[in-house]
Amino acid sequence: MGYQKDFSGWNRITPQDFVVAYRKAKADGLFENTFPAAIMLAEYEKDLLGSLQSELINMAFSHIAWAASGSSRKG
Repeated sequence: MGYQKDFSGWNRITPQDFVVAYRKAKADGLFENTFPAAIMLAEYEKDLLGSLQSELINMAFSHIAWAASGSSRKG
């Protein structure tokens, strides 16, 4: 496989990581017979880079909000 990445934290996710993750999710969704993904994927892909960039920004802000709230993992 040409893409290999070790997870080093949510704050280090790149747009390339999101493209790879999207492609994996798309392949999984298209092979899943119980989930009608094709129409939703086509809509999402009208502006794929913009959609993925928006997801990355939302995830970054969620991570910042979580960290700022003082939340910590226990276990």
